[in-house]
Amino acid sequence: MENKEEKIPITTVLFAFIILRIAGAGISLLTTTDTKEKKIEKFRSLYNNFIENTFRKIDNTGSGILSGAASLFRGLNDIVSDPVTGIAANRFMNVIIEKKLAEAKRYNTVFSFLIMAIPGITIHSKWRKIQKRISVILFKELRKADFIIKHDKREFYILLQNTDNNEARIVAERLQKNIESNLDVIVHIGLVTYNRDIQDREDLIRRAKTI
Repeated sequence: MENKEEKIPITTVLFAFIILRIAGAGISLLTTTDTKEKKIEKFRSLYNNFIENTFRKIDNTGSGILSGAASLFRGLNDIVSDPVTGIAANRFMNVIIEKKLAEAKRYNTVFSFLIMAIPGITIHSKWRKIQKRISVILFKELRKADFIIKHDKREFYILLQNTDNNEARIVAERLQKNIESNLDVIVHIGLVTYNRDIQDREDLIRRAKTI
């Protein structure tokens, strides 16, 4: 009987590569004399730059690889995500938005992009607790195929795949109602659904903020 060679999935290879690079960066930082906080900040910066550059390099090899790699990245959130919310870092969203824009233009697909802002909270300890509870709601309400990014201290970016404007508005209203009723905060959500007038990532974000 002929033995068939088992091929190692490309996503497994990529996963191992990412883990090795992360480990290497971590070990190199341990030898520095920086404070713990400074080391963590440097590690996040190194990791974010590495992830963005890696995905840009493999972007032209096919959406299947990118989708598989994206799934792996979501599994790495416990290592490299925001320490309070567990939500992925902002740099990854740049690559995803650019990829989705290219796909939408080429294959006439649709996606919607939400910017959720939580204004008016000035007490740091209170905001940390609210962020944790918001992340729980987002992970519960959104699909695994959707992307959630903590953009800055008061904003979350959400990319809803294969979601038109009407569907996105329903999701936005549900999120707003759920968060406001459970956390006693004000939620502002701007959204935009892809159309061919949108030029690039900056244009997409600008439109979401002005709607």
